[in-house]
Amino acid sequence: MESYPGNMIDIIADHKSSLRIYCDEEKEGRFVIHPIGGIDADTSPFLQKEFDQIAAKAPQLIVFDMQYVHYINTCGLIVILNACRVVKQQGARVGLMNMQPQIKKVFDIINTLPRQPIFTGRYELDLYLNAMQNKYSGTIKTETETGHRIVWAETLTAGEGPPLPCC
Repeated sequence: MESYPGNMIDIIADHKSSLRIYCDEEKEGRFVIHPIGGIDADTSPFLQKEFDQIAAKAPQLIVFDMQYVHYINTCGLIVILNACRVVKQQGARVGLMNMQPQIKKVFDIINTLPRQPIFTGRYELDLYLNAMQNKYSGTIKTETETGHRIVWAETLTAGEGPPLPCC
């Protein structure tokens, strides 16, 4: 794992959930958020807090570097999709890069879901996403174009509409 020279916070919510978050400003107004670990109901509020602090600075660009995220559930998705909405409303851009296969699969699933709910609730959706992440777990793949592939918020159709409630 890479070493980060700046501010990093460690969150250990319980014996199952842990998350590190490192944020850096690569250029003025351009931020990268590096979550490391799992993003779930216990850890997503900390990611939300870090995002809120950056959003308050009126950034031009926020990128979530997902290279070391091994798990995400609906609570993590809500943070990221709401981030897409907030940044877009500010006239800026948000992107995701370096997604592991199981994390990319979750975003692929969310983008292909119809607007009407097909799950009985968040718990059922989380069970399905857990199964898909287990199925698609594998090696970390990096893609070309300066070593990263960024998925821009405009492609995340689930990020439209009213804000989603946080877990």
